[in-house]
Amino acid sequence: MFIFLVIVAILAYLFWPVVKGMMYVRDVRRNVRDAFEQAARGGAGNAGGSAKPHRRKKKIDKDVGEYVEYEEISVASSTYRETVEENDGTRRRVIETESQIVDAEWEEVK
Repeated sequence: MFIFLVIVAILAYLFWPVVKGMMYVRDVRRNVRDAFEQAARGGAGNAGGSAKPHRRKKKIDKDVGEYVEYEEISVASSTYRETVEENDGTRRRVIETESQIVDAEWEEVK
């Protein structure tokens, strides 16, 4: 009888990690399934059951920082020509206009 109990104890010791692994896999599958079902419902609720999500406080106050003055910069345009060959063998010239920003003047704030 003693040998039987020792064998059962050894088998239980060896199979316990397998049982724990199976339980872990089952829990993960359940959590994934629940997440997909919640997403399919539109994510209407969270685990706490409250309808409103918790609103976080801003990390930086409105009063922190300074106003930076700016002004509009002028915009220039450049034109380039390109010759395009059509499927029937004819060529045509295409003129494209592309707007470019002129270098902005800046001054360092002290």
